[in-house]
Amino acid sequence: MILIGTIHAIRRGTGQPIDDALMNFSWWGYIVVATMYTVVVFRGDLSREGPLIVTKENARTPVAIFLIHSAFLALLLWAAWAAPFILPLLPYWMTGRIHTRAIDLTFADILFILATLLMHKIERRWLYVDSEKVVYSHENGARRS
Repeated sequence: MILIGTIHAIRRGTGQPIDDALMNFSWWGYIVVATMYTVVVFRGDLSREGPLIVTKENARTPVAIFLIHSAFLALLLWAAWAAPFILPLLPYWMTGRIHTRAIDLTFADILFILATLLMHKIERRWLYVDSEKVVYSHENGARRS
Protein backbone atom coordinates (compact mmCIF):
# COMPACT_ATOMS: atom_id res chain seq x y z
CA MET A 1 0.00 0.00 0.00
CA ILE A 2 1.18 3.52 -0.62
CA LEU A 3 1.10 4.87 2.93
CA ILE A 4 0.53 1.65 4.76
CA GLY A 5 3.13 -0.35 2.84
CA THR A 6 5.82 1.57 4.67
CA ILE A 7 4.87 -0.25 7.87
CA HIS A 8 5.21 -3.56 6.05
CA ALA A 9 8.55 -2.46 4.58
CA ILE A 10 9.83 -1.41 7.99
CA ARG A 11 8.96 -4.83 9.40
CA ARG A 12 10.64 -6.69 6.55
CA GLY A 13 13.66 -4.38 6.40
CA THR A 14 14.49 -4.51 10.09
CA GLY A 15 13.45 -8.05 10.84
CA GLN A 16 11.55 -6.78 13.86
CA PRO A 17 8.27 -8.40 14.83
CA ILE A 18 5.26 -6.51 13.47
CA ASP A 19 4.32 -5.31 16.98
CA ASP A 20 7.68 -3.58 17.44
CA ALA A 21 7.39 -1.91 14.05
CA LEU A 22 3.88 -0.67 14.87
CA MET A 23 4.99 0.68 18.23
CA ASN A 24 7.66 2.75 16.51
CA PHE A 25 5.32 3.82 13.70
CA SER A 26 4.31 7.46 13.58
CA TRP A 27 0.57 7.99 13.91
CA TRP A 28 0.82 11.11 11.75
CA GLY A 29 0.07 9.00 8.67
CA TYR A 30 -3.27 7.97 10.12
CA ILE A 31 -4.06 11.54 11.13
CA VAL A 32 -3.29 12.76 7.60
CA VAL A 33 -5.46 10.03 6.02
CA ALA A 34 -8.36 10.80 8.38
CA THR A 35 -8.07 14.54 7.76
CA MET A 36 -7.89 14.16 3.98
CA TYR A 37 -10.89 11.81 3.95
CA THR A 38 -12.91 14.22 6.11
CA VAL A 39 -12.06 17.15 3.80
CA VAL A 40 -13.11 15.12 0.75
CA VAL A 41 -16.41 14.10 2.36
CA PHE A 42 -17.31 17.63 3.45
CA ARG A 43 -15.75 19.51 0.50
CA GLY A 44 -19.20 20.39 -0.85
CA ASP A 45 -20.00 22.21 2.37
CA LEU A 46 -16.78 24.19 2.15
CA SER A 47 -17.34 25.28 -1.46
CA ARG A 48 -21.16 25.43 -1.29
CA GLU A 49 -21.53 22.97 -4.18
CA GLY A 50 -24.01 20.10 -4.21
CA PRO A 51 -26.28 19.14 -1.32
CA LEU A 52 -24.95 20.68 1.85
CA ILE A 53 -24.67 18.17 4.67
CA VAL A 54 -24.67 20.58 7.60
CA THR A 55 -27.81 22.60 6.81
CA LYS A 56 -31.43 22.76 7.88
CA GLU A 57 -32.47 21.08 4.62
CA ASN A 58 -30.77 17.90 5.84
CA ALA A 59 -33.06 15.78 8.00
CA ARG A 60 -30.07 14.25 9.79
CA THR A 61 -29.11 15.80 13.09
CA PRO A 62 -25.51 16.97 13.66
CA VAL A 63 -25.05 14.11 16.13
CA ALA A 64 -26.18 11.57 13.50
CA ILE A 65 -23.84 13.15 10.94
CA PHE A 66 -20.95 12.92 13.41
CA LEU A 67 -21.71 9.28 14.25
CA ILE A 68 -22.03 8.22 10.61
CA HIS A 69 -18.77 9.95 9.68
CA SER A 70 -17.01 8.50 12.73
CA ALA A 71 -18.08 4.98 11.73
CA PHE A 72 -16.75 5.43 8.18
CA LEU A 73 -13.51 6.94 9.51
CA ALA A 74 -13.09 3.99 11.86
CA LEU A 75 -13.61 1.61 8.93
CA LEU A 76 -11.04 3.47 6.82
CA LEU A 77 -8.46 3.59 9.61
CA TRP A 78 -9.03 -0.08 10.41
CA ALA A 79 -8.40 -0.95 6.74
CA ALA A 80 -5.21 1.12 6.81
CA TRP A 81 -4.11 -0.58 10.02
CA ALA A 82 -4.98 -4.11 8.76
CA ALA A 83 -3.25 -3.68 5.38
CA PRO A 84 0.24 -4.70 6.60
CA PHE A 85 -1.20 -7.92 8.00
CA ILE A 86 -3.13 -8.69 4.80
CA LEU A 87 -0.37 -7.86 2.29
CA PRO A 88 1.77 -10.95 3.00
CA LEU A 89 -1.28 -13.15 2.36
CA LEU A 90 -1.96 -11.73 -1.11
CA PRO A 91 -0.52 -13.28 -4.28
CA TYR A 92 2.44 -11.64 -5.96
CA TRP A 93 0.40 -10.33 -8.91
CA MET A 94 -1.53 -8.14 -6.44
CA THR A 95 1.49 -6.87 -4.53
CA GLY A 96 4.04 -6.64 -7.34
CA ARG A 97 4.81 -3.10 -8.50
CA ILE A 98 3.26 -1.73 -11.70
CA HIS A 99 5.99 0.47 -13.12
CA THR A 100 4.92 3.36 -15.33
CA ARG A 101 6.44 6.75 -15.97
CA ALA A 102 4.05 8.62 -13.71
CA ILE A 103 3.19 6.23 -10.86
CA ASP A 104 4.54 3.22 -9.04
CA LEU A 105 1.56 1.32 -7.61
CA THR A 106 0.46 -2.21 -6.91
CA PHE A 107 -2.88 -3.76 -7.80
CA ALA A 108 -3.61 -3.83 -4.05
CA ASP A 109 -3.02 -0.04 -3.91
CA ILE A 110 -5.50 0.47 -6.74
CA LEU A 111 -8.10 -1.72 -5.01
CA PHE A 112 -7.61 0.19 -1.74
CA ILE A 113 -8.10 3.52 -3.55
CA LEU A 114 -11.23 2.27 -5.36
CA ALA A 115 -12.66 0.89 -2.11
CA THR A 116 -12.07 4.25 -0.44
CA LEU A 117 -13.86 6.07 -3.28
CA LEU A 118 -16.79 3.64 -3.04
CA MET A 119 -16.89 4.16 0.71
CA HIS A 120 -16.94 7.94 0.14
CA LYS A 121 -19.92 7.66 -2.25
CA ILE A 122 -21.85 5.49 0.20
CA GLU A 123 -21.13 7.84 3.10
CA ARG A 124 -22.24 10.92 1.14
CA ARG A 125 -25.57 9.19 0.41
CA TRP A 126 -26.05 8.28 4.06
CA LEU A 127 -25.12 11.73 5.37
CA TYR A 128 -27.66 13.73 3.40
CA VAL A 129 -31.37 12.99 3.71
CA ASP A 130 -33.63 15.61 2.15
CA SER A 131 -36.06 16.84 4.80
CA GLU A 132 -38.87 16.93 2.22
CA LYS A 133 -38.57 13.17 1.71
CA VAL A 134 -38.93 12.32 5.39
CA VAL A 135 -42.39 11.05 6.28
CA TYR A 136 -43.66 11.70 9.79
CA SER A 137 -46.06 9.27 11.39
CA HIS A 138 -48.77 11.17 13.25
CA GLU A 139 -49.64 8.24 15.51
CA ASN A 140 -46.34 7.71 17.32
CA GLY A 141 -44.28 10.72 16.27
CA ALA A 142 -41.65 8.56 14.59
CA ARG A 143 -40.07 9.58 11.32
CA ARG A 144 -39.07 7.40 8.39
CA SER A 145 -37.10 8.16 5.28
